[in-house]
Amino acid sequence: MEKHLLLYCMHRFCLKTKQILKEFKPDIVHLNNFLNIASPSILCCLKNIPAILTIHDYSIICPTGYKMLSSKVCNSSYGKNCIKCIGIKGYYYDAIKHRGPDDSEIFADSNLTFSHQRLSTIDLSLGVHQPFVYNYKNKKVVIVVNGVIYNWSWCY
Repeated sequence: MEKHLLLYCMHRFCLKTKQILKEFKPDIVHLNNFLNIASPSILCCLKNIPAILTIHDYSIICPTGYKMLSSKVCNSSYGKNCIKCIGIKGYYYDAIKHRGPDDSEIFADSNLTFSHQRLSTIDLSLGVHQPFVYNYKNKKVVIVVNGVIYNWSWCY
């Protein structure tokens, strides 16, 4: 029941978002973390509308949301250590197991990890500093962190 309710809410959210975008016709859309109510699927509604995504943590690329593994900063390539966090029973696994595509896993690929836990972002090392910059080589994504444009050359 919980999974069906979640999918129903997400479907309704997407339908409502499409309706608002069609009526309002914005020049640009500003998104914050997707949280539990929405998923990155909301980006499908945007089509050719430019979007800004404000990221408050690492929940898009890390199942824990804060790139920590056993009380240490996780510096691995994206996805390589994820199973260590989500596979520990009673740790993060139980909190996220119902969100996986088959009710027992978490969805992850080279660019995206679905998760739900969001905590403050603290860059403890260069390994976690600006991780979203390194995922995109096509120069279509401009990263602005706390109002500072780190990759300013992409803007020109």
